[in-house]
Amino acid sequence: MNTPLNDQACRQLFTEARTQNGFLDQPVTEDQLKAIWDLAKWGPTSMNCLPMRLVFVKSAAAKERLKPALAEGNLAKTMAAPATIIVATDYAFYERMTRLYPAIAGARALFAGNESLAGATAFRNATLQGIGVKRLRKNNLAVNLHNSNIIQSIRPVLSCPLAA
Repeated sequence: MNTPLNDQACRQLFTEARTQNGFLDQPVTEDQLKAIWDLAKWGPTSMNCLPMRLVFVKSAAAKERLKPALAEGNLAKTMAAPATIIVATDYAFYERMTRLYPAIAGARALFAGNESLAGATAFRNATLQGIGVKRLRKNNLAVNLHNSNIIQSIRPVLSCPLAA
């Protein structure tokens, strides 16, 4: 577990990694998506709160529903990508604390009713987990991360299941 990454692995993951603006016309498989989740979920979080949620968008119909939330500059490349991942935050993560962090019986109560603490904890820890999505590069998958006007648009977009 303490073996350092070799130089090639470090270059692929960090120093030579760039945002992709185009993608190969090849599908992203269900096994690849599962591997993405399996890597991303292990990002460090305080009290094992795990507030990140991923929505995998692959079908043309699902992408059409996502379209209104995309910035103009990201529209074409997102629609052309074989898969899109929405990295979202569950601000009610504490409802699962009894199972996720049984070491402290009152862990849920620390956050329930304290919107400020719950919000800051959820945002910070989902961001840390979201960095794990960049681990896609480990599997030689391209990444294009962007922030659109999704903050305002994500709730109506997510009100119906997207993944199909």
